[in-house]
Amino acid sequence: MSTIEEDISPIGSTVTAAIRERMERSSEYKAKWDAMAGPREIARQIVHYRTRTGLSQQELAQRVGASYSQISRIESGRHKTNIHTLQRIGDALGLQLVVTFVPADSTEREDAAAETARSADSIKRLA
Repeated sequence: MSTIEEDISPIGSTVTAAIRERMERSSEYKAKWDAMAGPREIARQIVHYRTRTGLSQQELAQRVGASYSQISRIESGRHKTNIHTLQRIGDALGLQLVVTFVPADSTEREDAAAETARSADSIKRLA
């Protein structure tokens, strides 16, 4: 599976390089790109787990009760979705959706991430 860093555009430069150049030229583009970091990460995870389970987008859509185009838009990382849909996707992939808040400070964020992992493990044991 390729990553955004490996994808080559038809004109020969990497997608990452093209994005980086565009962000350097446009603060508006950079702000929009940064604002969509969450949806891109969610998309990356959905694609990872969907392909790991061997499902097509169409098969996932059927399991979720959504349209193929909705799954495609979510997996593009360019569209936001809601928690209810993410929960249904998680259920369809045999995953548990965990939503949490973490401090913006990087050292506190690492501690919070470790605590979240411990909490998720506790929830699994209770289930």
